[in-house]
Amino acid sequence: MKTRDENGLKYFKLRYFVLLFIFLVLILIAYLFYPVLTDPSKTFFQRKGEIANVSITREWQQGINKFIDLTIRSSSGLMVDLTILIPKEAKSPRPLSFVLAGYGTGRRATELIADSKGIVIAALSYPYYGDNKINDLGHFLFNIKKIQQGLIDTAPAVLLALEYLIKQPYVNPEQVEVAGVSFGAFLAGIPGALDKRVKRVWLVQGAADPASIFEYYIKKNISNESLSRIAASLLEFILAGHHLKPELWVGKIAPRPVIVVNTRYDMSFPEESVTVLHRALGQPNEIFWIKGLHVRPEREEVVQQLATLVFSRMADDYKIDTQ
Repeated sequence: MKTRDENGLKYFKLRYFVLLFIFLVLILIAYLFYPVLTDPSKTFFQRKGEIANVSITREWQQGINKFIDLTIRSSSGLMVDLTILIPKEAKSPRPLSFVLAGYGTGRRATELIADSKGIVIAALSYPYYGDNKINDLGHFLFNIKKIQQGLIDTAPAVLLALEYLIKQPYVNPEQVEVAGVSFGAFLAGIPGALDKRVKRVWLVQGAADPASIFEYYIKKNISNESLSRIAASLLEFILAGHHLKPELWVGKIAPRPVIVVNTRYDMSFPEESVTVLHRALGQPNEIFWIKGLHVRPEREEVVQQLATLVFSRMADDYKIDTQ
Protein backbone atom coordinates (compact mmCIF):
# COMPACT_ATOMS: atom_id res chain seq x y z
CA MET A 1 0.00 0.00 0.00
CA LYS A 2 1.39 3.40 -1.07
CA THR A 3 2.01 6.02 1.55
CA ARG A 4 0.70 9.56 1.41
CA ASP A 5 4.22 10.79 0.56
CA GLU A 6 4.48 8.40 -2.39
CA ASN A 7 1.11 9.55 -3.74
CA GLY A 8 2.14 13.17 -3.29
CA LEU A 9 5.38 12.57 -5.18
CA LYS A 10 3.49 10.87 -8.02
CA TYR A 11 1.05 13.80 -8.17
CA PHE A 12 3.93 16.26 -8.16
CA LYS A 13 5.64 14.47 -11.07
CA LEU A 14 2.42 14.30 -13.07
CA ARG A 15 1.73 17.98 -12.47
CA TYR A 16 5.34 18.82 -13.43
CA PHE A 17 5.12 16.95 -16.74
CA VAL A 18 1.73 18.48 -17.56
CA LEU A 19 3.09 21.97 -16.92
CA LEU A 20 6.20 21.17 -18.94
CA PHE A 21 4.07 19.88 -21.81
CA ILE A 22 1.90 23.04 -21.75
CA PHE A 23 5.02 25.18 -21.64
CA LEU A 24 6.51 23.39 -24.66
CA VAL A 25 3.24 23.70 -26.57
CA LEU A 26 3.14 27.44 -25.86
CA ILE A 27 6.76 27.77 -27.04
CA LEU A 28 5.86 25.93 -30.26
CA ILE A 29 2.79 28.13 -30.80
CA ALA A 30 4.88 31.27 -30.29
CA TYR A 31 7.53 29.91 -32.66
CA LEU A 32 4.96 29.21 -35.38
CA PHE A 33 2.64 32.19 -35.03
CA TYR A 34 4.65 35.16 -33.78
CA PRO A 35 6.26 36.01 -37.17
CA VAL A 36 2.86 36.25 -38.87
CA LEU A 37 0.77 37.96 -36.17
CA THR A 38 1.38 41.47 -37.54
CA ASP A 39 0.65 42.54 -41.10
CA PRO A 40 3.98 42.36 -43.01
CA SER A 41 2.69 44.61 -45.81
CA LYS A 42 3.24 47.63 -43.56
CA THR A 43 6.98 47.06 -43.85
CA PHE A 44 7.20 45.89 -47.48
CA PHE A 45 8.73 49.13 -48.75
CA GLN A 46 11.12 49.25 -45.81
CA ARG A 47 12.16 45.68 -46.57
CA LYS A 48 12.55 46.57 -50.25
CA GLY A 49 15.04 49.25 -49.25
CA GLU A 50 17.31 50.86 -51.85
CA ILE A 51 19.48 49.15 -54.44
CA ALA A 52 22.91 48.77 -52.87
CA ASN A 53 24.61 46.58 -55.43
CA VAL A 54 23.91 44.79 -58.71
CA SER A 55 26.19 41.98 -59.86
CA ILE A 56 25.86 40.23 -63.22
CA THR A 57 26.75 36.56 -62.81
CA ARG A 58 26.17 35.32 -66.34
CA GLU A 59 25.29 36.53 -69.86
CA TRP A 60 24.53 34.31 -72.84
CA GLN A 61 22.77 34.16 -76.20
CA GLN A 62 20.00 31.70 -76.96
CA GLY A 63 18.50 31.96 -80.42
CA ILE A 64 17.61 35.59 -81.08
CA ASN A 65 17.48 36.51 -77.39
CA LYS A 66 20.06 37.72 -74.91
CA PHE A 67 19.86 36.44 -71.32
CA ILE A 68 21.31 38.00 -68.18
CA ASP A 69 21.55 36.43 -64.73
CA LEU A 70 22.07 38.97 -61.98
CA THR A 71 21.76 39.50 -58.25
CA ILE A 72 20.34 42.67 -56.73
CA ARG A 73 21.25 43.45 -53.13
CA SER A 74 19.20 45.90 -51.08
CA SER A 75 20.25 48.23 -48.29
CA SER A 76 17.85 46.20 -46.11
CA GLY A 77 19.78 42.98 -46.66
CA LEU A 78 17.22 41.56 -49.09
CA MET A 79 18.79 39.76 -52.06
CA VAL A 80 17.07 39.02 -55.38
CA ASP A 81 18.30 36.58 -58.04
CA LEU A 82 16.90 37.57 -61.42
CA THR A 83 17.05 36.41 -65.02
CA ILE A 84 16.22 38.80 -67.86
CA LEU A 85 15.38 37.93 -71.47
CA ILE A 86 16.08 40.79 -73.87
CA PRO A 87 14.98 40.38 -77.51
CA LYS A 88 18.10 40.66 -79.68
CA GLU A 89 16.33 42.73 -82.33
CA ALA A 90 15.15 45.34 -79.82
CA LYS A 91 16.37 48.76 -81.00
CA SER A 92 14.13 50.78 -78.70
CA PRO A 93 12.68 50.34 -75.18
CA ARG A 94 10.22 47.43 -75.01
CA PRO A 95 7.32 46.43 -72.77
CA LEU A 96 8.33 44.41 -69.72
CA SER A 97 6.58 41.33 -68.41
CA PHE A 98 7.74 40.47 -64.90
CA VAL A 99 6.92 36.80 -64.35
CA LEU A 100 6.35 35.06 -61.02
CA ALA A 101 6.37 31.42 -62.07
CA GLY A 102 5.97 28.17 -60.17
CA TYR A 103 8.22 27.79 -57.16
CA GLY A 104 10.34 25.08 -58.78
CA THR A 105 10.71 27.08 -61.99
CA GLY A 106 11.50 30.53 -60.62
CA ARG A 107 13.93 32.60 -62.68
CA ARG A 108 14.36 29.82 -65.26
CA ALA A 109 10.88 30.56 -66.60
CA THR A 110 12.55 32.93 -69.06
CA GLU A 111 14.38 30.02 -70.69
CA LEU A 112 11.14 28.13 -71.35
CA ILE A 113 9.73 30.83 -73.65
CA ALA A 114 10.06 29.92 -77.33
CA ASP A 115 8.89 33.32 -78.62
CA SER A 116 8.72 36.44 -76.44
CA LYS A 117 6.96 38.39 -79.22
CA GLY A 118 9.53 41.16 -78.72
CA ILE A 119 8.71 41.56 -75.01
CA VAL A 120 11.41 41.91 -72.35
CA ILE A 121 10.79 39.16 -69.79
CA ALA A 122 12.19 38.98 -66.27
CA ALA A 123 11.69 36.30 -63.63
CA LEU A 124 13.04 35.87 -60.11
CA SER A 125 14.02 33.02 -57.86
CA TYR A 126 11.80 33.13 -54.78
CA PRO A 127 13.71 34.39 -51.72
CA TYR A 128 13.48 31.09 -49.84
CA TYR A 129 16.72 29.65 -48.51
CA GLY A 130 15.59 26.51 -46.74
CA ASP A 131 15.47 22.88 -47.87
CA ASN A 132 13.72 22.34 -51.18
CA LYS A 133 12.39 18.90 -50.30
CA ILE A 134 10.06 18.85 -47.30
CA ASN A 135 8.86 15.30 -46.76
CA ASP A 136 7.29 15.32 -43.30
CA LEU A 137 5.95 17.49 -40.48
CA GLY A 138 9.29 17.61 -38.67
CA HIS A 139 11.06 18.80 -41.80
CA PHE A 140 8.35 21.41 -42.33
CA LEU A 141 8.65 22.72 -38.77
CA PHE A 142 12.45 22.82 -39.07
CA ASN A 143 12.14 25.05 -42.17
CA ILE A 144 9.06 27.04 -41.16
CA LYS A 145 10.91 30.27 -40.33
CA LYS A 146 12.55 30.31 -43.76
CA ILE A 147 9.26 29.45 -45.46
CA GLN A 148 7.49 32.31 -43.69
CA GLN A 149 10.31 34.74 -44.49
CA GLY A 150 10.38 33.63 -48.13
CA LEU A 151 6.65 34.26 -48.56
CA ILE A 152 6.81 37.62 -46.79
CA ASP A 153 9.89 38.69 -48.78
CA THR A 154 8.48 37.90 -52.21
CA ALA A 155 6.56 41.16 -52.67
CA PRO A 156 9.52 43.35 -51.54
CA ALA A 157 11.77 41.31 -53.86
CA VAL A 158 9.51 42.03 -56.84
CA LEU A 159 9.34 45.73 -55.92
CA LEU A 160 13.14 45.88 -55.71
CA ALA A 161 13.57 44.10 -59.05
CA LEU A 162 11.05 46.42 -60.72
CA GLU A 163 12.95 49.41 -59.34
CA TYR A 164 16.03 48.17 -61.18
CA LEU A 165 14.33 47.05 -64.39
CA ILE A 166 12.29 50.19 -64.99
CA LYS A 167 15.53 52.21 -65.16
CA GLN A 168 17.10 49.99 -67.84
CA PRO A 169 17.37 51.39 -71.39
CA TYR A 170 15.71 48.33 -72.93
CA VAL A 171 12.52 48.73 -70.82
CA ASN A 172 9.69 51.16 -71.53
CA PRO A 173 8.68 52.31 -68.01
CA GLU A 174 5.15 53.07 -69.26
CA GLN A 175 4.60 49.48 -70.39
CA VAL A 176 5.30 47.34 -67.34
CA GLU A 177 3.16 44.31 -66.46
CA VAL A 178 3.32 41.56 -63.84
CA ALA A 179 2.28 38.00 -64.64
CA GLY A 180 1.81 35.40 -61.90
CA VAL A 181 1.65 31.80 -63.08
CA SER A 182 0.50 28.86 -60.93
CA PHE A 183 2.12 29.40 -57.49
CA GLY A 184 3.18 32.88 -58.63
CA ALA A 185 -0.46 33.83 -59.27
CA PHE A 186 -1.08 33.67 -55.50
CA LEU A 187 1.49 36.41 -54.85
CA ALA A 188 1.51 38.54 -58.02
CA GLY A 189 -1.44 40.68 -56.92
CA ILE A 190 0.53 42.15 -54.00
CA PRO A 191 3.31 43.97 -55.91
CA GLY A 192 0.76 44.64 -58.64
CA ALA A 193 -1.39 46.52 -56.14
CA LEU A 194 1.48 48.31 -54.41
CA ASP A 195 3.52 49.51 -57.42
CA LYS A 196 1.35 51.89 -59.40
CA ARG A 197 3.84 51.80 -62.29
CA VAL A 198 2.54 48.31 -63.09
CA LYS A 199 0.00 48.90 -65.84
CA ARG A 200 -1.65 45.48 -65.80
CA VAL A 201 -1.55 42.22 -63.85
CA TRP A 202 -2.02 38.70 -65.21
CA LEU A 203 -3.11 35.84 -62.93
CA VAL A 204 -2.58 32.61 -64.86
CA GLN A 205 -3.83 29.26 -63.57
CA GLY A 206 -4.14 30.61 -60.04
CA ALA A 207 -6.83 30.70 -57.38
CA ALA A 208 -7.54 32.20 -53.93
CA ASP A 209 -8.69 31.09 -50.46
CA PRO A 210 -5.51 29.14 -49.52
CA ALA A 211 -7.30 27.40 -46.63
CA SER A 212 -9.69 25.68 -49.03
CA ILE A 213 -6.74 24.56 -51.18
CA PHE A 214 -4.86 23.20 -48.17
CA GLU A 215 -8.00 21.38 -47.06
CA TYR A 216 -8.36 19.97 -50.59
CA TYR A 217 -4.99 18.24 -50.22
CA ILE A 218 -5.17 17.46 -46.50
CA LYS A 219 -8.40 15.51 -47.02
CA LYS A 220 -6.38 12.94 -48.94
CA ASN A 221 -4.67 12.02 -45.65
CA ILE A 222 -7.21 13.13 -43.02
CA SER A 223 -10.71 11.87 -43.75
CA ASN A 224 -12.33 13.68 -40.82
CA GLU A 225 -13.81 16.87 -42.28
CA SER A 226 -13.58 18.94 -39.10
CA LEU A 227 -9.95 17.99 -38.45
CA SER A 228 -8.92 18.65 -42.05
CA ARG A 229 -10.61 22.08 -41.95
CA ILE A 230 -8.88 23.01 -38.67
CA ALA A 231 -5.50 21.82 -40.00
CA ALA A 232 -5.99 23.81 -43.21
CA SER A 233 -6.93 26.98 -41.34
CA LEU A 234 -3.90 26.64 -39.06
CA LEU A 235 -1.64 26.10 -42.06
CA GLU A 236 -3.03 29.17 -43.81
CA PHE A 237 -2.36 31.24 -40.69
CA ILE A 238 1.15 29.87 -40.17
CA LEU A 239 2.02 30.70 -43.79
CA ALA A 240 0.71 34.29 -43.41
CA GLY A 241 -2.26 33.59 -45.67
CA HIS A 242 -4.45 35.92 -43.59
CA HIS A 243 -2.18 38.76 -44.77
CA LEU A 244 -1.11 37.58 -48.23
CA LYS A 245 -4.01 35.65 -49.76
CA PRO A 246 -4.98 36.90 -53.25
CA GLU A 247 -8.56 37.92 -52.44
CA LEU A 248 -7.20 40.62 -50.11
CA TRP A 249 -5.09 42.21 -52.84
CA VAL A 250 -6.44 41.73 -56.36
CA GLY A 251 -9.28 44.22 -55.88
CA LYS A 252 -6.73 46.90 -54.91
CA ILE A 253 -5.14 46.81 -58.37
CA ALA A 254 -8.13 48.70 -59.81
CA PRO A 255 -8.57 50.90 -61.76
CA ARG A 256 -5.65 49.22 -63.51
CA PRO A 257 -6.82 46.07 -65.34
CA VAL A 258 -6.40 42.45 -64.30
CA ILE A 259 -6.54 39.53 -66.71
CA VAL A 260 -7.24 36.09 -65.24
CA VAL A 261 -6.61 32.89 -67.15
CA ASN A 262 -7.91 29.62 -65.74
CA THR A 263 -8.13 26.10 -67.12
CA ARG A 264 -11.39 24.19 -67.17
CA TYR A 265 -11.34 21.20 -64.81
CA ASP A 266 -7.94 22.13 -63.36
CA MET A 267 -7.53 19.52 -60.62
CA SER A 268 -4.77 21.52 -58.91
CA PHE A 269 -7.35 23.57 -56.99
CA PRO A 270 -10.88 23.09 -55.73
CA GLU A 271 -13.35 24.85 -57.99
CA GLU A 272 -14.57 27.17 -55.23
CA SER A 273 -11.07 28.64 -54.75
CA VAL A 274 -11.09 29.87 -58.35
CA THR A 275 -14.55 31.35 -57.84
CA VAL A 276 -13.28 33.28 -54.78
CA LEU A 277 -10.50 34.78 -56.91
CA HIS A 278 -12.89 35.87 -59.65
CA ARG A 279 -15.31 37.45 -57.19
CA ALA A 280 -12.51 39.46 -55.55
CA LEU A 281 -11.46 41.18 -58.77
CA GLY A 282 -11.96 44.90 -59.20
CA GLN A 283 -12.86 46.65 -62.44
CA PRO A 284 -11.79 46.43 -65.18
CA ASN A 285 -11.02 42.74 -65.48
CA GLU A 286 -11.10 39.98 -68.07
CA ILE A 287 -11.51 36.28 -67.36
CA PHE A 288 -10.45 33.66 -69.90
CA TRP A 289 -11.14 29.95 -69.68
CA ILE A 290 -8.88 27.64 -71.66
CA LYS A 291 -8.63 23.89 -72.16
CA GLY A 292 -5.64 21.77 -71.25
CA LEU A 293 -3.51 20.75 -68.29
CA HIS A 294 -2.01 22.74 -65.43
CA VAL A 295 1.31 24.30 -66.42
CA ARG A 296 4.57 22.53 -65.55
CA PRO A 297 8.04 23.03 -67.04
CA GLU A 298 7.97 19.61 -68.70
CA ARG A 299 4.59 20.33 -70.34
CA GLU A 300 6.07 22.33 -73.20
CA GLU A 301 2.81 22.68 -75.13
CA VAL A 302 1.05 24.16 -72.10
CA VAL A 303 3.95 26.55 -71.41
CA GLN A 304 3.96 27.82 -75.00
CA GLN A 305 0.15 28.07 -75.08
CA LEU A 306 0.11 30.34 -72.04
CA ALA A 307 3.19 32.31 -73.16
CA THR A 308 1.63 32.97 -76.55
CA LEU A 309 -1.62 34.11 -74.95
CA VAL A 310 0.12 36.63 -72.65
CA PHE A 311 2.90 37.94 -74.89
CA SER A 312 0.83 38.11 -78.09
CA ARG A 313 -1.74 40.22 -76.23
CA MET A 314 0.99 42.53 -74.93
CA ALA A 315 2.60 42.82 -78.38
CA ASP A 316 -0.76 43.75 -79.90
CA ASP A 317 -1.76 46.20 -77.16
CA TYR A 318 1.60 47.99 -77.21
CA LYS A 319 1.94 47.75 -81.01
CA ILE A 320 5.41 46.28 -80.94
CA ASP A 321 7.46 46.64 -84.08
CA THR A 322 10.07 43.89 -84.03
CA GLN A 323 11.95 45.31 -86.99
